[in-house]
Amino acid sequence: MENLTKLERLLLTTYISHLDKDEPTYSNMDADDLAYLTKIDIKILRGVIGSLIKKDYIYILNVGCGDFIYLEEKHYNLIN
Repeated sequence: MENLTKLERLLLTTYISHLDKDEPTYSNMDADDLAYLTKIDIKILRGVIGSLIKKDYIYILNVGCGDFIYLEEKHYNLIN
């Protein structure tokens, strides 16, 4: 997790720690979930998400019932 800000690192580690260990590539977390878990204001959190997208750590997928956050495949090694 090189070149990440404190907030990016917090969001990413929180996200990864809440993934289902049996199916870690599946996600049902959205920005509101991460704002609640990290206590980061939603407006700031959206900027952090945008930054992590630009750095190719995560992406957003609309699955019909919401926009969920997924870890980029090249960073699956971050999942314990």
